[in-house]
Amino acid sequence: MWRVGLLTLLAVFLVGTSHTFAAMGNRTLKQGMRGDDVRELQLALNRHGFKLAVDGHFGSKTRQAVEAFQRANGLQADGIAGKQTFAALQKKAGNAKVQQPARKGQTTSRSGADRTRNPSTVQNKSQMLKQLYEFANLYLGTPYRYGGTTRNGIDCSALTQLAMKHVGITIPRNTASQYQVGQPVSRAQLQAGDLVFFSTTGPGPTHVALYLENGVLLNASSSKGVTYTKLTERYWNDRYYGARRVVSY
Repeated sequence: MWRVGLLTLLAVFLVGTSHTFAAMGNRTLKQGMRGDDVRELQLALNRHGFKLAVDGHFGSKTRQAVEAFQRANGLQADGIAGKQTFAALQKKAGNAKVQQPARKGQTTSRSGADRTRNPSTVQNKSQMLKQLYEFANLYLGTPYRYGGTTRNGIDCSALTQLAMKHVGITIPRNTASQYQVGQPVSRAQLQAGDLVFFSTTGPGPTHVALYLENGVLLNASSSKGVTYTKLTERYWNDRYYGARRVVSY
């Protein structure tokens, strides 16, 4: 008898959850809104690997998470949660991980650290892009700190190094060394995971960011910390130096 009761309660819970998502899907949630619907949205994003406070307030962190989720799922990344976003959220969060890249083409430096001399191969571009957005969500809003390597403060090359580590690829620590790995790639051929370099404080590559898609970079700048940055922004466009590919598909 108790098993029947337990199954009944479970069925009621699942139906209630489905109805909640259906109700949410009929609404459009955006930054500045508050309430139980926003709380359900935050819970759903957390089930997909994001780290959000479930406080019912649609603030900048929630908007950034929505944008990252939308990009990772091929939706318009406007940070507004509507019918399509809720439909994608309703799907079970995937557990698939990017396969580890082959070690072919890697050499070991004098310090013993592996350095990618040629692009390492990953098998699934969409999964890798999703992982990069998940990584980005962990660091968005982190303040810039020269020499920093944590969420308390991080610099540009530490951010790109950690992003590559997140998808199983080892690259050097500093910008100049990162410019020596992988293969050169033209600006017109940029793809997810490419390292994009800028000449900001002197000749040669002095700043690095990570290319995601559609001209969007994950960037740690001294003025704004970790943000999404458009490559076409005048400051970065004027200081573009080159790009290197450390990932191939």
